[in-house]
Amino acid sequence: MLAGEIKLAVFVSDKVPDIVMGDPGRFRQIITNLVGNSVKFTEQGHIFVKVHLAENINTTMNGKSETYLNGGSDDVVHSQFKTLSGCEAADERNSWDNFKHLIADEEFCLKK
Repeated sequence: MLAGEIKLAVFVSDKVPDIVMGDPGRFRQIITNLVGNSVKFTEQGHIFVKVHLAENINTTMNGKSETYLNGGSDDVVHSQFKTLSGCEAADERNSWDNFKHLIADEEFCLKK
């Protein structure tokens, strides 16, 4: 359990090999940013990180983070997770509380 009653779940497809060649520093940076941004904008709920092989021949692996927030509305909003610019993180987070579920996705690809 993370601070603020956030649960973190990670799923790695069994089709992803145990060893993947690439830049370990870049992979670490991507995962750290992916989870860090999800935690930053989630006060409660859960974060689910999925890693699977890509269908694209020029890509070896895809990752995705889904953040689910609880709020007061019955609306479901799907949006691409973007870096905030021009506003404070707390202000943006509070405006998200108006939605029952907010799904924020941040996807990455590791090129061959």
